[in-house]
Amino acid sequence: MRGLTAVMTVAIGVAAILGGPAPSAAAEKTISAQALAARLDGPAAPVVLDVRSPEEVAEGHLPGALAIPHDQVPARLAELGAPREIVLYCRSGRRARLAGESLEAAGFDVVYLEGDYPGWAAEGRPVEHGAAKPAGR
Repeated sequence: MRGLTAVMTVAIGVAAILGGPAPSAAAEKTISAQALAARLDGPAAPVVLDVRSPEEVAEGHLPGALAIPHDQVPARLAELGAPREIVLYCRSGRRARLAGESLEAAGFDVVYLEGDYPGWAAEGRPVEHGAAKPAGR
């Protein structure tokens, strides 16, 4: 019985260590599609960055969004200019968060679009088709 208790104690400790939230998860900022749409029409519109593949971007993207595939963001930071607020999105959030790590390390104030592109489109919000505006231009 004592051996089983020791094994369970170790298992619980490992689960607590491995299963806890990531430290940055609590500090993650998000914005709803409705709030972003309102800000895009205002004087202090944030930079919006689509980090999906060029093919996905061409099928539809947020109006005025810049596009850099997530795996190219670290090498192309200079194209985004001085660090400032930047709203990221992809299809599911995974690639946006990978790109966000590089952007946060470079000093950008990263905000993630709730629901990513599918959520924006599902709400009937405007989308553009074809290539997005290249970053840095």
